Amino acid sequence: MNTEILGVVVQIALMVILAYPLGKYIAKVYRGEKTWSDFMAPIERVIYKVCGIDPNEEMNWKQFLKALLILNAFWFFWGMVLLVSQGWLPLNPDGNGPQTPDQAFNTCISFMVNCNLQHYSGESGLTYFTQLFVIMLFQFIPDVLLRLFDASDHMLEIGIPALRVISLSFAFAGICIVISSSLQALGHGFLSMMISITRQLIILLPSAYILAKFGGIHAVWWSFNIAEIGSLTLSLLFFKHMYNKIIKHLGE
Repeated sequence: MNTEILGVVVQIALMVILAYPLGKYIAKVYRGEKTWSDFMAPIERVIYKVCGIDPNEEMNWKQFLKALLILNAFWFFWGMVLLVSQGWLPLNPDGNGPQTPDQAFNTCISFMVNCNLQHYSGESGLTYFTQLFVIMLFQFIPDVLLRLFDASDHMLEIGIPALRVISLSFAFAGICIVISSSLQALGHGFLSMMISITRQLIILLPSAYILAKFGGIHAVWWSFNIAEIGSLTLSLLFFKHMYNKIIKHLGE
């Protein structure tokens, strides 16, 4: 137990320590200033040229939505193909078999949106190849993609309040993730899926639409907090049910 508590304390300490330098780095990226990752600039220029992108031209919301959907669709099919065929791909010394289509679907969606829910057991469920070119790739491409957009003053005017408001939901989201993982560990992954569906589809999208219609773009970001509070309430109800049904009887 002491080791587990120490691990949690160290993780929180590292988050606090890294928050300032990472925050400065992200701010520099948004402002178009020089950063240590400028060695990626030649690759970015090639991507711009191939895709016919003018980096100095701003996107309207329709162009941004189109780009977002195309990129996510590409990464989704990329991950699906690799995960369902990982048994025949290299870097598989343990001989792990392919994931089932439904498991691959969950893994791709989970890591694309960075909620990182795992319905498999670490190295016994993934090969080294898919850990590198699916999981780790999905973790790091947001930073690379961020550099494709040079944020203007108008973008910063929208983005800074958005990040400040959305960040308020992280505490609620953290508790939801812990409870969802607990439900999965108890063999009730369906309840975990219901929490995700409630958050993303039942609460987030309708509340974002309503807030955008009556409060403008700056009101939209509060939909994330509403969604997390709603899903946290559902998570607590599910957890209470599981506690009374399973957890409190484990020691008997």
